[in-house]
Amino acid sequence: MQLQSISSQFPNVISITQIREDIDVLTKALNEFGKVRVLRGQKVLFDAIDPDFEEKRRERIKKAVASIKEFAKN
Repeated sequence: MQLQSISSQFPNVISITQIREDIDVLTKALNEFGKVRVLRGQKVLFDAIDPDFEEKRRERIKKAVASIKEFAKN
C-alpha cells in the first residue's frame, strides 16, 4: 500500500485504517518524517516516533556527501 497522508499541509499525519491495512505504511512514514501522528476519525490516537531518526538522517547525509566528493574527483 502506498503512503497517503491526510492532507498535503500535514504529510506526517495518517489514519489508523491505513496502518491496519498495511503496517509498512507506518514504517515508511517514520523513515521519511521521524514522527507520525495517527488519527482515528478526527482525533489523535497516538504519535509514533522513531528514536533513531536523527542518527539515520546524519548517516544518509554523510553517504550523499561522500558520493558527491567521489563524483567530483572523477
